[in-house]
Amino acid sequence: MQKELDVLSICNVLKDIIIKVTDEELVELCIAKGMMHLISEEEQQKILNKFENRDKRVEIGGSGTNAMRTMAILGQKVSQAGMVGDDLYGEICLQRVKELGIKSNIKKSPIGNTGTSIILITPDGERTMNTCLGMSRCYTVNDIPEDDIAKSKYLHITGYQWDTDNQIEAINHAIRVAKKNDTKISFDLSDPFCVDRHRETFLNIIKDYVDVVFANLKETKMLTGKGLEESLEMLSELSDLVIIKCGSEGSWIKSKTETIRIQANKITVVDTTAAGDMYAGGFMFGLTRDLSLAECGKIANFCAETVIQQVGAKIPEDLTQKVEEHLQKKLSYVS
Repeated sequence: MQKELDVLSICNVLKDIIIKVTDEELVELCIAKGMMHLISEEEQQKILNKFENRDKRVEIGGSGTNAMRTMAILGQKVSQAGMVGDDLYGEICLQRVKELGIKSNIKKSPIGNTGTSIILITPDGERTMNTCLGMSRCYTVNDIPEDDIAKSKYLHITGYQWDTDNQIEAINHAIRVAKKNDTKISFDLSDPFCVDRHRETFLNIIKDYVDVVFANLKETKMLTGKGLEESLEMLSELSDLVIIKCGSEGSWIKSKTETIRIQANKITVVDTTAAGDMYAGGFMFGLTRDLSLAECGKIANFCAETVIQQVGAKIPEDLTQKVEEHLQKKLSYVS
């Protein structure tokens, strides 16, 4: 079958509300720093009440959505699947996807609210997410875009989909559809919270289905119980390509034949929201363009470093030009 799409992502489509806070305020709220927490609408309202007079920024969000936004701005043909509610923010999300040229496979529920993530940013740039998934939790097998998965080079999935039984059933069905149609699968572990809940499931899925794995160092150690080098070896035996992001220490890429380190640049970190998502989007851009792994890593690193120098998951419209200029520079990696 003709592969008309580069990547199709299935993930929660959310509204992000971004607020700058102090470490002391996180402690007062009894919220563990640097992780994603699933909370109720009532708990979200308590947070909003506490910061009622604080400046807020609202963005379209969701891990897979952020990755697809990156790829779309870079010129690739991508699609986003998920579910929003019958509300203003659902309409905003659908309109933004259309503006970006992303093919929408997002379902709109006739009831309920669009999922929301309140993202609290501390002075060191670390983000702590407090998420109510809203109608995202109602995504089912019947919502899976089977035809477009079959037409895609890659199906991109995230650990956030392992929540409700119907979401889990849906994502497992999507994986089977991908394999049946020779669509490769990229999997972003997403968050230590997800790995903690589904460690064995994730290991089995990687071993049986996944072609490309994205994880940060903390997620990796939780998944394998090992250090960086041993984790690279272990995961590369289970999957064709492993990418481990190590923050200011750069990232590691390991295939069956190559091991590459992409060095990080010295920058001022303002907000780490969506850094991993933009990294994945940049890397998949290079991968679908058949660039070398070193070039893929360099693009990914540049995209991530671009977004963390500002508040919110905001991607510059001239990202394509910036990436092309960046690629002309000498590659910074050791193999």
